[in-house]
Formats: sequence, structure tokens, C-alpha cells
Amino acid sequence: MVTDRMWARGTQAQHDALAPHVPVYAYEFADRDAPMFLPLPGGFAFGAFHAGDVPYLFEDEAAEPRFTRRSAGCRPR
Repeated sequence: MVTDRMWARGTQAQHDALAPHVPVYAYEFADRDAPMFLPLPGGFAFGAFHAGDVPYLFEDEAAEPRFTRRSAGCRPR
């Protein structure tokens, strides 16, 4: 919730301001089952964390074995 207040609302306002002048493309990454591939201490449910979308967009050997079946189905082929 804090990151939505700090980032999502401001980003949307920026998109709204730019859209009348140039094409604007955006997406919201919201997979709460995204595989944690960063070397952080375990035990915490990170949810849809910052940079969690990276292994969905680019192949990442560290993240590959951590995908759930549902999450793996979201990856582009």
C-alpha cells in the first residue's frame, strides 16, 4: 500500500499528463507468487516486489526453478 501511494499514483498522473502528447504504455505487475530470485534472507512473503517482473521478461537461471506452475504460465513464450 505504501508503494502504491508513493509510486503508482504519481506514475499514473505522469501518464495522464503525457498521454495527450505522446503514446504512453504501462503495466502493473501484481503476481504475489513471483519467485524471489534475489539473495535475500528467506521466510518473508515478498509478494509482487520491485523488479519481480524481471524474470518474466528475461530468462534468469536463478529464478527459473522458483516459478510456480501458475506463475510460469504467465511468462511470454
